Amino acid sequence: MCARFALYASLKMMMEKYHFADTSEITPRFNIAPSQPILALGMKADRRTLGATQFHWGLVPYWAAEANGPRPVNAKAESLTNKPMFRDSFRKRRCIIPASGYYEWLTKGRQKIPMFIRHKNLELMSFAGIWDCWKRGTEKLFTCAIVTTEANELTRSLHDRMPVILSPEDHANWLDPNTTDQATLLKILKPYSESVLEIILANPVVNSSKHEGPDCLIVPSATAWLPVADDGNLPIR
Repeated sequence: MCARFALYASLKMMMEKYHFADTSEITPRFNIAPSQPILALGMKADRRTLGATQFHWGLVPYWAAEANGPRPVNAKAESLTNKPMFRDSFRKRRCIIPASGYYEWLTKGRQKIPMFIRHKNLELMSFAGIWDCWKRGTEKLFTCAIVTTEANELTRSLHDRMPVILSPEDHANWLDPNTTDQATLLKILKPYSESVLEIILANPVVNSSKHEGPDCLIVPSATAWLPVADDGNLPIR
């Protein structure tokens, strides 16, 4: 599952990784929540260059009667080919959603302890996304969802799902609208290697989507609220 994530990389770092055409400044965000606008990358009309845009996080299919109905923020990889909510977007409208990492919560009794999953070397993550455009008259609403898969060994202690993190060699196939072979696309949607990821503590302020600043990843010095195992370690893998 992925219902909260962060994107605080510099524009320079993102341009070096993705080589997208747009150059507008990007504001660092440390606590991105559902329904908010998020950065997404997709193939431009020339089908050779990437462009950057903003989608609202929570998919509204083009055929929905209303724009304010259910807006799933995640789409299970296993359901992309058979759920009408996702099927057309999977076939025709795929994107990459850059992230610096994402949050999950460790539940211990009544406590919910925020954790942040990121690359060990602090590389950007490329979440697999699908998008759609809902239209009524002159009104247009562009929305998206993050594709999820089974959790890997590292993250399973927090949740049984994780976002699909695309390898660089899979970017082209995922973004190319000419790639319509479902078997090829589904092979891409696998758990990411746990060997290059790490889990760190996050600040409890992240529990509220009102907090979007860098303090979300600054753990308070007083950590008495943290449960520990008998060996003195946090109860995570």
